[in-house]
Amino acid sequence: MVLRKKHDYTRGQTFVLKVDGFNGDVSKDYNNAVNTSQPRTGPATWVALTDKDGNPLTATDPFANALPGIERAGRQAADEAGGTPYGRPEDIEVGTLANGREALYFAATSENTIYTIEMIGSKKAIVKVLLSETGTPKNAGFAGTTGRINSPDNLAQDRHGNIYVIEDAPNGSSTGGDIWFARDADSDGVAESVDHFMSIRVEGSEATGMIFNPKNPDEFAVAVQHPNSTDLGKVPNGFGDAIWTFDMSAALKAAGTVTAQGPER
Repeated sequence: MVLRKKHDYTRGQTFVLKVDGFNGDVSKDYNNAVNTSQPRTGPATWVALTDKDGNPLTATDPFANALPGIERAGRQAADEAGGTPYGRPEDIEVGTLANGREALYFAATSENTIYTIEMIGSKKAIVKVLLSETGTPKNAGFAGTTGRINSPDNLAQDRHGNIYVIEDAPNGSSTGGDIWFARDADSDGVAESVDHFMSIRVEGSEATGMIFNPKNPDEFAVAVQHPNSTDLGKVPNGFGDAIWTFDMSAALKAAGTVTAQGPER
């Protein structure tokens, strides 16, 4: 007997995103030679992989990973439906643009890029680049940074809808493991600048998540993984992984501003 609970994933329809102008080989990776010249931004369509009851519409059941001989069933089904390939999509955030449309942000870790999917109704969308290592100015209008966007993995969102990007790269004393702020002043889904927000700078560590406190929006927490200094396997009585909290209230008050995290929306 399978118990079905409201809002779980045992029912409901699943879709894959297809950029309308993409005519490459969807079974190949995003950076395969046959795909590098193909557009992966612009008008797009959500193509159904299942019906409204969750029954597959493709030869491969998207959720059949547990069956013998089937691995990465979701990718196989997406290929059958013509889904556009991206470089290791990981974390997502859902927000609202200035035009009132819903936006789905996702981190393409292998591409060092964050994409915006602007929703147009239930079946159509527009794909944009929110920010990237090679295409977005850094710290525009402020002192520069030598930091590089390296393996963006996790995303966070503050009370104003601003997006923060947390790298998956291990930290050193002066580099790696950065957290970036997407400065999208006009809230159109394309950042005018990506600002170097902070670096953990604890050897061997990596920030694996960030969240703002809903009761104190000027406070946020960052999950820090495997720092060398407290590695349980190497340090006697080490603390291991950690959650760090940061409270910016005093700094914001001293600066005479409501928030240091971007424009009010």
